[in-house]
Amino acid sequence: MRLVQAIETNFTELHGLARNSPIATTKPEFNYNQPRAIWPTLDFARIAIEKVNARAVARYVLRTDVARFFPSIYTHSIPGQFTQNLRPKNNRSQSLVGNVLDKIIRESQDGQTIGIPVGPDTSLLIAEIVLCAVDNAVRWDRVGFRWYDDYEVSGITRGECDDALIRLERALFDFELEINASKTSILELPATLEDVWVASLRDFQFRLTPSAQLKDLNGFLSRAFEFARQPSTKRPILRYAIRRLQGLSLHRNNWSHVQHLAAQAAMHEPEVLPHVLGLLNFWEQQGYPVDRSLLGRLLKTICIEYANRFVGSEVAWAIWGFLQFSLQIPVDCVAASKKLNDDIVSILLLDARRKGLIRDRSSLQALRDCIGLEAFEGEHWLLAYEGTKKSWLRPPPSLRSDFVSNHHVKCLLDAGVYFYEDNWPTDATAEHFYGSTRRSAYEIADTIIE
Repeated sequence: MRLVQAIETNFTELHGLARNSPIATTKPEFNYNQPRAIWPTLDFARIAIEKVNARAVARYVLRTDVARFFPSIYTHSIPGQFTQNLRPKNNRSQSLVGNVLDKIIRESQDGQTIGIPVGPDTSLLIAEIVLCAVDNAVRWDRVGFRWYDDYEVSGITRGECDDALIRLERALFDFELEINASKTSILELPATLEDVWVASLRDFQFRLTPSAQLKDLNGFLSRAFEFARQPSTKRPILRYAIRRLQGLSLHRNNWSHVQHLAAQAAMHEPEVLPHVLGLLNFWEQQGYPVDRSLLGRLLKTICIEYANRFVGSEVAWAIWGFLQFSLQIPVDCVAASKKLNDDIVSILLLDARRKGLIRDRSSLQALRDCIGLEAFEGEHWLLAYEGTKKSWLRPPPSLRSDFVSNHHVKCLLDAGVYFYEDNWPTDATAEHFYGSTRRSAYEIADTIIE
């Protein structure tokens, strides 16, 4: 809240700094009519046009991006954009808006000076302020553009691109940043304007007869799997493929086959699991029965494997799958998940227990130990608060009394605030990924492709 207030108070100056780049396509706009308060000037659909414009009179193109950009931003470099000094270590006056932002950002993440949050609209503005300063330090004299932290710069000779890369590396170094070497290349033109897999999967045609469509499904996913297996591939290929399957005129005879293909995709890339759950949920709402035996095996495998790796996000989605499809959670999944000490996972487990999906109700008793006098200032504040608000955790009365006596907890409870919605509709996952399942498959297919 303090960060938002500081940005609003100094918005004119900050907005100007965040738009002061000769090559940025993600200059922030403030617009009440957009889904987000702060929005990039150009949307992603314009990138192909920007590529064409930049490459029109060129023989080579430099492509690179900043390594782990948001997590690597040095907060002390932010004030430099307001004083024309890259790292003004000697002036920490809180009369300077840059110093105010530096302090608030650090205090919002336990005093860390490295990184800003990924996701909030405020981060787009701050990131653009930093990268605009980088762009101006480079003194670009080549045709090109920047999309967030991705750069594409054209040249007549390879040497011009090499020179541009050296200057960019030098400017980034002054901001404690560096390029991503694995994604840096100088290509001889002409080169493809989009990844081959995008065109191959986007333009794939599915026939309508059952036998022909079955062959097409195998061919489509075979392409997706082959692209996904290529060395150093970090693209969302399988995620894209699964989302395309949602918009098909799917023949019922092929529905079981689709479920097995989707399960294989989730096993290959667990980050695809949420989209598989959305796909299954969507088609179930259209009257296509979900193979709960297959789904249960898939969720159990992913849950246990990633709980043992201490990767909370995949475990959380697996448990959400059990919840969405009302499947009993195996005992070994519960035991493995508890070891994570992850609040999101724990809250999902408590909801599953409340809904009768965990047979041993005593298996989560130890979670109540998170509630106490200092709980709201601790790392498990979310679990303590939700467990108290929803009465899912029942600690000794004295511990509960200590917790709710916290001024902030009392304010939130009195206002009826909660963070986890436990009363959701039967199409919750499909709604999350595709919008209302009441929309026609044809409309949604167009939206997904766009």
